[in-house]
Amino acid sequence: ANNLTLTGNSDLRIGPDTEFDGAATFKAPQVYLNGCVFQSVTDIEKTGATNDAGTGGNTFNGVTILTNSGSGELRTGSTNPDIFNADLTVSNTGSSLIHLAYNSAANQFNGNVTLNSTSGSGIRFSDAGAGSSTMSAGNTISIGGSGFTSGDLYIEGMTQLGNAAMVLNLSASSSSLRIGPGSTFGGDVNFSAPRLFLNGATFNGTAYLEKNGATNDTGAGNNTFSSTATIINNGTGNLRTNGGNIFNGTTNITNNANSDILLESNSGSTYNGDVIFTNNGTSNIRVAYGAATTFNGNIIVNSPNGNGISFCE
Repeated sequence: ANNLTLTGNSDLRIGPDTEFDGAATFKAPQVYLNGCVFQSVTDIEKTGATNDAGTGGNTFNGVTILTNSGSGELRTGSTNPDIFNADLTVSNTGSSLIHLAYNSAANQFNGNVTLNSTSGSGIRFSDAGAGSSTMSAGNTISIGGSGFTSGDLYIEGMTQLGNAAMVLNLSASSSSLRIGPGSTFGGDVNFSAPRLFLNGATFNGTAYLEKNGATNDTGAGNNTFSSTATIINNGTGNLRTNGGNIFNGTTNITNNANSDILLESNSGSTYNGDVIFTNNGTSNIRVAYGAATTFNGNIIVNSPNGNGISFCE
């Protein structure tokens, strides 16, 4: 086994061209993952204040734990893609961020990914322009036992192969879940968060998407829903997208809030199946607001409360 604990202002730079055949437990104020093969169980923790951008190019063949307990960012995959061939647990317990698949194409997640964020600004996948990743069939992302109680979760540039279901519930009052651009989910999803940004994703299974917080949110739009979609505002802030969405299955849009739902702020959407608009809140649902919107199925409206449902204002 390999055990290293560094303190003070020390930095631990692992790779390039390095291999550990036994279990590895590393802890240091600065951690740079620069091209290493880890053959067994790996536990790496960053504890310090600097922003550490590892170049990536690492292969993790055993169960892996990555933790940031410091006040600076931990990044990997900045230049070269990482490959995780077993389950990965990512925990942010410090006051900053963890970036995975940061700015490199073709990162691989070939096991389940478990996320915990109990402090700081959260966890982000590929939030730099060149980042992308693939999750192999049968695997999913889930929230761990410590919960996602602080910070934001960005899932950008990720393609989930197969049809494994994904459930992500963020519980912090100000946390945001930002989906896309460039993300594809192969299975059914159930996502809920105080803030919800739909920024250009493809949902190949059923999709349940819920906003339950107080801040006004406008996603970039350009989302594609291949099956049944349910979009709900249970918060006190607006839930909006800029439009350009395509709904290919039955769509349920429900507003239980005192702020609106508006999914076509700048451009129109296309509804290829039946769509049910239900306004239970004290505000309204605003449809086809920004541009012409196409309905190729039945439209059903219900408004037992609030200011109703408006088309083409």
